[in-house]
Amino acid sequence: MILNNHIFQSLSSDSSDENCNVFINELMKIYNSEKELNETLPTMIKNAKTSEIVTALTKHLKFTQEHLLRLETFFKSINQPIIS
Repeated sequence: MILNNHIFQSLSSDSSDENCNVFINELMKIYNSEKELNETLPTMIKNAKTSEIVTALTKHLKFTQEHLLRLETFFKSINQPIIS
């Protein structure tokens, strides 16, 4: 999923401010969930018992970090502070 300013502008021009706020609030929830995963996964990796689990969790951590970066970029593009 790629979010950018164009999508946000389309959303805001086609919807009420309330719908935009709901959209932003949901993205904030997703951001906070991804941030929690980013903090928790390293401990899970450290405590994993098999190399397969370590590999899977490490891949998941990489994807989580990419998601965080995308969300941070989106929020920055619309001048929206991230509320944790």
